[in-house]
Amino acid sequence: MDRDKKAAQALSAALAAHLANPPTPAASPTSLPQEYILQILDEPIQDSVRAHIKQLLNRLRTDVENMMRTKNDELYGALWGRLTLTMKMVDAIARKVNQETGEVTT
Repeated sequence: MDRDKKAAQALSAALAAHLANPPTPAASPTSLPQEYILQILDEPIQDSVRAHIKQLLNRLRTDVENMMRTKNDELYGALWGRLTLTMKMVDAIARKVNQETGEVTT
């Protein structure tokens, strides 16, 4: 028991000494200044962001083109139907007017 008690006291003293004077961390030979790290990473980060933004813009462009194409087709279909009816009406009126005035239509 005495031996265990002395060992425990020795360990407690060693721990107290260690906590009182912690070792200073050795300077790492591989530590680089923050500015240098940022300078090295700047271009790859910009390239990555540009590639991602370009991909998003291309997808947006495709979506807008498809939407515009669909709306254009809808508008063309709606207007062409009305224009066809209008052209038929104008043609019928022109024939009627020409019949009454005696002109010949081609």
